[in-house]
Amino acid sequence: MDDDFYEVLQVSSRAEPEVIESAYRRLSRKYHPDVNSSPDAGAQQGRLNAAYAVLSDSLRRGAYDRRRMAPAIESDGVRAAPDAHLGRRLAPFQKPAIESDGVRAAPGFGLWANIKVVAYWATLGAAAGGLGGVLVGGIGGRLAMFVLRLTSDDSVRGLESDDGFIIGRFSLPDTVSLLAVTAILGAIVGLIVVAGRPFFPKRGMPFAWALAGAITGGAILIQSDGIDFTALEPHWLAVALFVAIPAGGAGCIAWLTEVYPRFWWRKRWLSAFAALAALPSVVVPVGAVAALVVGGVWAVAMRWPRLRGLPGWKPTRIAALLVFALIVTLGLLDLVRDTRAII
Repeated sequence: MDDDFYEVLQVSSRAEPEVIESAYRRLSRKYHPDVNSSPDAGAQQGRLNAAYAVLSDSLRRGAYDRRRMAPAIESDGVRAAPDAHLGRRLAPFQKPAIESDGVRAAPGFGLWANIKVVAYWATLGAAAGGLGGVLVGGIGGRLAMFVLRLTSDDSVRGLESDDGFIIGRFSLPDTVSLLAVTAILGAIVGLIVVAGRPFFPKRGMPFAWALAGAITGGAILIQSDGIDFTALEPHWLAVALFVAIPAGGAGCIAWLTEVYPRFWWRKRWLSAFAALAALPSVVVPVGAVAALVVGGVWAVAMRWPRLRGLPGWKPTRIAALLVFALIVTLGLLDLVRDTRAII
């Protein structure tokens, strides 16, 4: 009989995704071959990887739960367990189980299933990022410039802003272009968020990404010699708005990446509607090719259990947090320097 994935991860069948992720990480720290020298550690880690691959994916988990709860099926007079039926259903996506020293290791998902997982999270991240970019970066950016135009002297009208727009003039093509650019930038941020998702604690992540967005985004947008921060007044309001916009965008995108798995790819019409915001990113050849290359490398790397288990390995998580902290610290230094020069 195949393993019960919930029993493998020692969680309830009603466990929330964060509980499943926490259990996987806890057990991986215990059974990962790099930290556990027992002979069956590799096989146990393989079972953990197989269970987590299904239960962490809303599509696979839904199919697994339906098969798990389905009535047992009789074949040749033998009553088969629901899990065995599920195993046959998933068999095309799995690599054959391998026997080593008489121990049959749990099967792992093959390349095609890995590609589906990568495609699921990549499209989800791009769609969530595109929507967050349009709502906060595009619309929020236009509203911020409108407020600053009202609070500034009339002499700023007709000046070209740092992003190439004429202050005080509304143009539909320029606005559409701004929304497209912010959708593309948001999609990139969404891909970064989903890529970092396995390495960072889930609790409070929207706030952490909002803080990172405020610092790194503010450092990129705020320039001490820019028109937006020398001609527009008050200067403190201009700085505050252009820190708040990337903060709100990153936080919104991180929140959407937690909401979208509830329906992504399961409710087709809702998924298609949600994906509209990511369409501008598809027309950028460089970005599309880069996403395909990175996604392909990711899918191939997932075939090796040691690489699949990296997010559950404490040194890897610490390294990811250190890189995250280093980027934010460098951004903070740049942001403080420019802000002091402006104010």
